[in-house]
Amino acid sequence: MKKILILIITLFIVAFISAVLWAYFVFIHTKSLSQSELAELTPEWRLITHNNWSPWFDAPDGTKEWNPAASFNAWLASVPEQEKAWPVLVDEYYRNQSLFDNREALRPVADIKDWESMSVLLATDQNRETIQKIVDAIERPVMGCGIYKTTDPYEHQAMIANGVEDENWLENPELNPGLMTLFPPAPRLQHKVSRLVLLSAGELLNQGQTDEFVNRISIVLKSSQLSSEYPTLINQLGTLSTLSSSLMTISWALEHHSEKINEAHLVALDSAIEQVQTIEFLWEGEAITFHDTLRRLASPKGELSLQSASSWGGGNGALDDPISLPDLELHKSVQRMLYVYGELLEESARQSNISWNGSRVGINQLFEKSKKDLGAPGAMLIDLMLPALDRTANIFRESAQQKIGVRTAIAIHRHKLQHGKFPDSVDEVDPDFIVFQPIDMFTGNRLHYALRNSDPLIYSVGPDMDNDDGLHVFGIARESSKIDGDWVLYPVPQISEDE
Repeated sequence: MKKILILIITLFIVAFISAVLWAYFVFIHTKSLSQSELAELTPEWRLITHNNWSPWFDAPDGTKEWNPAASFNAWLASVPEQEKAWPVLVDEYYRNQSLFDNREALRPVADIKDWESMSVLLATDQNRETIQKIVDAIERPVMGCGIYKTTDPYEHQAMIANGVEDENWLENPELNPGLMTLFPPAPRLQHKVSRLVLLSAGELLNQGQTDEFVNRISIVLKSSQLSSEYPTLINQLGTLSTLSSSLMTISWALEHHSEKINEAHLVALDSAIEQVQTIEFLWEGEAITFHDTLRRLASPKGELSLQSASSWGGGNGALDDPISLPDLELHKSVQRMLYVYGELLEESARQSNISWNGSRVGINQLFEKSKKDLGAPGAMLIDLMLPALDRTANIFRESAQQKIGVRTAIAIHRHKLQHGKFPDSVDEVDPDFIVFQPIDMFTGNRLHYALRNSDPLIYSVGPDMDNDDGLHVFGIARESSKIDGDWVLYPVPQISEDE
């Protein structure tokens, strides 16, 4: 009996120790980074800061603290006022808010049916003056919108000057806001600004002022980069939104006003599109947000707990001020998360390229491979963010494909001006007109081109990689699954009244 009791106690102890070890390796244990992994832990921040600022801020006491907002704002303070677009944009917004918030005026140019009403709207002295001021403003090299927990000082000044109450203003704002919780105001306003300038460009083209149309399109295309001055993901998506609106306006012009557009205009438009920086996901911009968030979730010793991860993941806890330990002094639970998520961001950036090979499983596969080295808190947090990475790569590919489609349409129209008719195939187009690869992102082959009633049709086969003869399906560009239909890039597809 005594031997049986000892055996039972021994088995219980073994089972308990096994359970503790299992819980440790599942919920607590995190594999330490190797020396080579530690060397890759910190992204090359200069790629996004251009040496103008840093995530680290020189505090008044001489120490370095993690404070990207203060560092960015200090750089903006050194930029001459005449180089900033933001002060002018916010002042015009609050001075003439009804124009900026006019839903009809903010519609894509290709969707506007009542140009007579738009002409009346744009003809008022106040609206004409506002649009000219914002055109001049977005030609400036710097956006100039800072990062604050309170209202941006320029916006606060504009609100007060125009009699608008500012309920969010703090006289002495804290300068270390959590980047994950911010929805920056610059992309939101720039979306409205670009739509209004494109509307005015469309009106100029309707009046036969093609030179001015081309000039304003070029200005908006160049200004798209202003949204990415602080290149977090949401700001980069603002850049893509401005670019997409500009490209659709060019497509509308080619389809409906080609008789007003000459060779010089086409060359200028193509050049303006080409000069937009390469459309790729600058993953370091999103990495800085993730670094900031983990520093707010970690303990003063730089360790991540299951409690802090659960609190943030469930949206129940406010983020604390970040810790300022160097990356190499953070606990391995945080280091491993930073490293794994950095790898996932890099993979998302690779998949955002137009040379994408058709695989959408790389990000998930990479995470599953790395998951065993993460503790439960890290795995839980990263798992929440995976869908966004897949969608991000998709959106960037879509934008790059749209750019190729519109440039192909411009080349087709240049061919018509030179030869009197559209080509029967893209192969007939002068190579000088197509100095890029007109590829289909889904197959890597050439985009499809056809003439329908003597008008050109340019399309991608879509995710099913099957040619459906140009039958467009709305939303197909962002689908991950096989979907029957094609993605028409030119002309801009129109939604029918029943859809």
